[in-house]
Amino acid sequence: MQKKDSTVISNVGTVFEVALTDIQSHEDQPRKAYDDEFIAELAKSIQEYGLLQPIGVMPNNDDLEGYRVVYGESRFRAHKQLGLEKIKATLVTGDPLAVSLIENAQRNDLKPVEQADAVRALIEERSFRHEDVGIILGKSRANISQLVAISKLPEEIKHHCSTSNICKSALIELAMMPDEQKPQAFDAIKKGATVKQARQLKRGTPRPKKDSLLSLGSRFKEKLEKVSTGDLPESELIDLIGLATEIFDHLKLLGGGDISLDDPRSFYES
Repeated sequence: MQKKDSTVISNVGTVFEVALTDIQSHEDQPRKAYDDEFIAELAKSIQEYGLLQPIGVMPNNDDLEGYRVVYGESRFRAHKQLGLEKIKATLVTGDPLAVSLIENAQRNDLKPVEQADAVRALIEERSFRHEDVGIILGKSRANISQLVAISKLPEEIKHHCSTSNICKSALIELAMMPDEQKPQAFDAIKKGATVKQARQLKRGTPRPKKDSLLSLGSRFKEKLEKVSTGDLPESELIDLIGLATEIFDHLKLLGGGDISLDDPRSFYES
C-alpha cells in the first residue's frame, strides 16, 4: 500500500465572509449526529458574542458553484437558525474527511464511534496506512488499531454510542469481547457498569472445554507466525491481541483463578 503524505491540510489563511446560500453541508464528515439543543445554545452564544472561529470550506466540484462545509457544520447550522445572511469562513485544501477529522480531533469534539468510523474510512476508502493516520492525528499505531476495532462494533451499539457518553475504554473492551458476549456487556455498561465490571461478566460464562482453548492457541500461533515473517496486516494486529486476552480468560476459567499476571490489555494500550 502506498504511503500517504501526512500533509493533508493546508489553510489558505484568509478569512472572508460568504453568503449562507452559497454554502452546502458536506455529507462526508466524521460527525453524523447533531444535537438540536446544542445548536440552539451555540446560536445564542454567537448572537451574543459573535463567531469566534470561522468555519472551513472548500469550493464545490467543477459542476457546482459555491462552497461545501469541511468543518464547522454546527456553527453553520447555528447561523442558519439565527437567520443570518453571511458567515466568516476560511479556505482549506486537502482530503476533506482528513481535514475535518483533524479539526474535530484537535478540539476533542467527536464521539469515539464517530472518530473510529472516520479513521476506518481513511484506511479502507482513502488507502491511508495505520501509521499515516497516527501521524496525522498525533496518535500511536496501537491507538489507531483500537479505533478501527471500535468501528467494527455492531451498528446498534454504535448508533446508541453516537448520542451517549459511553467512554472510549468501555468501547475498546467491548470490541475485544467475543460477539456473543457483546450485547450482555453493553447492556450492563448502559446501566452504569464500569469497564472492570463488564470484564467480570465473562467469569460467569460456562466453563470452557480444553478443545476450545487448543483452538484459540492454534489460531494465535498461526497469526504469531505471520508477525514474525512480517506478513500480518496491521489491521489484524488487534485480532492477535484479542486472541491473547481470550486465552488468558480461558485459562482462568479452567482453574487458573489464582494466576497473577499483568493485564494483557496493558500491551494493547502501549
